Amino acid sequence: QAKRSTERIKQAPSTLEDTDLLSFTPAYNILENNITIPVALLQPRYFWGDQYPQALKYATLGYLLAHEMIHGFDVEGRNYDAGGNLAPWWDLKSRYEFEERRKCFQAQYHAYKYGGFKLPESTQQSENIADNAGVKLAYAAYERWLGQQSEEKRQQETMEGLDLNNR
Repeated sequence: QAKRSTERIKQAPSTLEDTDLLSFTPAYNILENNITIPVALLQPRYFWGDQYPQALKYATLGYLLAHEMIHGFDVEGRNYDAGGNLAPWWDLKSRYEFEERRKCFQAQYHAYKYGGFKLPESTQQSENIADNAGVKLAYAAYERWLGQQSEEKRQQETMEGLDLNNR
């Protein structure tokens, strides 16, 4: 993998890669099993900087990365192995459990109304699952980080105007 990546560095970027560099959204690449993070996202004072509390960093960049990571385990991602090869790797029980939970998301989102109308029913729930799991993973990571901090550091995490709770 490292050799392949090193060789890629030496090559001129393709048109698609040029476009990706201008994106402001991380993206999961199913064939390479990686997440591309646009450099703009890592610029100081955008999402990342010492002036921001960790809660905000986990809620933004943490969520975005967790969301993209989940795509490696969704309806399509589950069919590709760690090397990006088409090779379904879930056992029967895992596939069954995933389908049951996907159906639950489908029913939940179809029950929501917007402008007085129910949202259209969709059998594809990859984005909804990634959104929900992204929030859950980012929050769990923040909680883990927070639990490892001193009381003084936890107090510094309180944001002005939101000082009722840092959780």
